[in-house]
Amino acid sequence: MQPSPSALPTDTVPDTVPDTLPDTMPTVPAVPVPPPAPAAPERRIRTWPAAIALLFLSPGIAELLSGSTPPLLFIQPFALIFLPTLYGISVLLIREIMVRRGLTWGNALLMGAAFGIFQEALIVQTWYNFVSPRSPSHSVGSYGVAFGTSWDWALNLTLYHAVISITVPLILIGLLFPRQAPLPWLGRKRIVALSIWLFALCGLLAYGVAFKMFATDGYRGPPLIPYLLAVGLTVLAMLLGAFVRFPTPRPARAPRRAPRLWTVRLAIGGLFALYFLGVSALLPATHLPAIVGALVGAAVIAFGIWRVRVWLARPGWSERHWLALATGVVLYFAVLWGPLVEFAVRLPQRQGLVLADLLALGALLFFDQRLKRRERRGTSFTLR
Repeated sequence: MQPSPSALPTDTVPDTVPDTLPDTMPTVPAVPVPPPAPAAPERRIRTWPAAIALLFLSPGIAELLSGSTPPLLFIQPFALIFLPTLYGISVLLIREIMVRRGLTWGNALLMGAAFGIFQEALIVQTWYNFVSPRSPSHSVGSYGVAFGTSWDWALNLTLYHAVISITVPLILIGLLFPRQAPLPWLGRKRIVALSIWLFALCGLLAYGVAFKMFATDGYRGPPLIPYLLAVGLTVLAMLLGAFVRFPTPRPARAPRRAPRLWTVRLAIGGLFALYFLGVSALLPATHLPAIVGALVGAAVIAFGIWRVRVWLARPGWSERHWLALATGVVLYFAVLWGPLVEFAVRLPQRQGLVLADLLALGALLFFDQRLKRRERRGTSFTLR
């Protein structure tokens, strides 16, 4: 039986209950909790290998594979300094504009056209220097010349650089480096430094071409008004390429599947053969007015752009089709242009041109198989 409170000793029961708790409470020892493990830092994607590759990829396609710079001259110090500067820095800057503004391949063609005018009219001045036998434009003579400018040559080389010097390298570099493709590669300081180097070196070369290099052949520099017109065309094409946004191709109501890869390769190679061997080389020999050749050439260009644009809207178009576009250009060099230059016309110092073209073609076909395996893994990168 439990005793009553009155029966307990007085020293065990307090007379009153304290109104407040003590100032200090006994603390319970805390159980040590390990701090959360720090999240592993994201691995930074290195972009400089892709940038270096693009520096040499553009002149490698436009100069080496075409035979404009023979293989043995391509590895000389002057070419290794000047060609990556003129071609490589230009395509790097164009790519930076495209990535930062989210532009498409149509913008690459426009800014590539600006590069073509910049190089051929303002720097090496083939638009005007058709009098010197050492100038490439001497081959077309006075065909299409008006106001001191070879307009037929200007149209051909503007198209050439827009597609081969700028757009094709941008397609290939995006496929070779898919993780780096959506990222900017150049900071503000690098853009400024590369631009200064580009314009300084090109300015020195333009001065040498105008007043030193071909002076003994009778070339006295470009005519002022046409030269200023070329400056305006360069700026205009660059601004249009940087700020005009092209609408995305809409699929047809009953869309057909994207064409086979070899259809794309052969079609692009055939279009280049039609334009550069048919329109550019054969039409002047017919003595038709130059305006006729220009209109026919413009029709071929328009058809090619329309054909690619229709293909892009079809389901099934993939990065392998983008590679097929570039492969078609190299196919034209390897099968038609290279043998013509090295074995038929036998231009000097072109030994090994066909071999270089065939090696490049084989490398692209081998890379296509890697893209095929990459698509199966679901790691493909969609180009715009």
